[in-house]
Amino acid sequence: MAGKKQILIVNDNGLASFDPESGKQLWNCGKAMPGAPRTEQPHLVGSAQLLAASLFGSGISLVDVNAEQGEWKVAEHWQSDGMKPEFPDMVVHNGHAYGFDISTFCCVDLATGKRMWKQGRYGHGQVILLADQGLLLVLSEKGEAFLLKANSQRHEELGHFQALHGKTWNHPVIAGGRLYVRNAEEMACYELSAP
Repeated sequence: MAGKKQILIVNDNGLASFDPESGKQLWNCGKAMPGAPRTEQPHLVGSAQLLAASLFGSGISLVDVNAEQGEWKVAEHWQSDGMKPEFPDMVVHNGHAYGFDISTFCCVDLATGKRMWKQGRYGHGQVILLADQGLLLVLSEKGEAFLLKANSQRHEELGHFQALHGKTWNHPVIAGGRLYVRNAEEMACYELSAP
């Protein structure tokens, strides 16, 4: 990012960046919120912006990160309450973020922070991006797998099936043409094939 390899860590004091070779902290941003459930991963947007949750309170923030004459400058570009992820992750695709506003799925425009739509009650589920196909795979809190089109204009469900039974908070994984899902009680593997 900004021409330098960095390790990013979300913690009680905000978002911190470290040099992977020396371990030296390069910069830090966000306000301290001890004990807050800061679990979402930051997402690189372009070469010098980061999308992160819970940096300055509830919601998401886009921050600009630049190095000027050896000094790191980190500034908030915008902050939005249009998406308030708690512990589910979000994904970034074609200038938009897709994720959970508490327990309802939504889409936010990365240029402005404005919410484009909010629909799809999947509980505290998880989402992964199938970027090469422009698709989103959402695993609901009730163990249902939903396939959505990554459509910034509207919520577009393409299909779903019951993948697991019981409360499901774990991330799904796709590898080697298979979908792997699990919760505290069971796990399953599904073969994926082209239609």
